[in-house]
Amino acid sequence: MSISRIISRFSLYPKSLLAPRYAPTYKILCREVRIDPRQAEPPVTTRSEDYYDESNRVRGRPMAPSISIYATEIQGVMSISNRVTGVAWTMEIVTFAICALVLPESVDYYVEKINSWNIDPVIIFVCKLFLAWPICYHTIDGSRHLLWDLGWKLNVKRVIISGWLVILLSIISTICMGFY
Repeated sequence: MSISRIISRFSLYPKSLLAPRYAPTYKILCREVRIDPRQAEPPVTTRSEDYYDESNRVRGRPMAPSISIYATEIQGVMSISNRVTGVAWTMEIVTFAICALVLPESVDYYVEKINSWNIDPVIIFVCKLFLAWPICYHTIDGSRHLLWDLGWKLNVKRVIISGWLVILLSIISTICMGFY
């Protein structure tokens, strides 16, 4: 008995795949199918890469406007803001940690040094606001996300209301931290 007969006897594949010399015809679900063992060649396309744009231009169709047609919604803006403030807060923490490790003096020394420069209090207040905003916003918006994880306030109206509440609370808390 030859090796191909042994393989074909115990194999689940048709004989045409084992012995590609011929292509038998099989009846599959009342339809005759001819199995051809040759490789199929990919179709040749003569279209340019800009075919879709060119055909739409010829037909007078407008280009797809993508994101420019959508109105900005508070949910999307707050999601992006939450990510940005998370990165900013991380950068603040890393910067202060590196400064605490590398600089030779204590924090009190550097605070006194900045106070000795006689910087306008408005500028110091604005700097405090820039440092406090990521902390306040990310914390309050993160709390809102934790409430969503618990399943609270998950309809569209409440999401929008809670978004405006987060903005209001983060502004109030940032101003309070700026005065400290």
